[in-house]
Amino acid sequence: MKLRLKYIPETDTLDLWNGRPGNNGEAIAHNLVADFNDADEVVGLTLFHAAELLQPAMQPGKVARANGGHTVGATKLVIDYDKGHDALRLGNETAGCSAQEVADELTAIFDETGEIIGFTLANASRLLTPLFEDTGLLP
Repeated sequence: MKLRLKYIPETDTLDLWNGRPGNNGEAIAHNLVADFNDADEVVGLTLFHAAELLQPAMQPGKVARANGGHTVGATKLVIDYDKGHDALRLGNETAGCSAQEVADELTAIFDETGEIIGFTLANASRLLTPLFEDTGLLP
């Protein structure tokens, strides 16, 4: 399924989804929401403060780990970018044990109980850099 991407600069919000409508959202970490359809299938994600959070993680030449803001009353957002594989992981600190493709280049990660804990985006720099060009925040 083709990955759809939408960045809203006014709210610094990034949406990644598979084209199917999402009716329900579940916060899985601070500033990160998993989107579900009526059948409780993962259809995508919403990241708030996207450019602000991704900019420190996606600097050239680094394998970076960025902390997504404060954690009071919410699970900490962990952002890992591996430049060598151009892969971005967004999620909480729980260890993943299974994965399911949501769309081309977007995979949902689940813990041992089947709860969603994050996402992996392949070809992250290639996909995200054009969305953030006007912000000047990503390389």
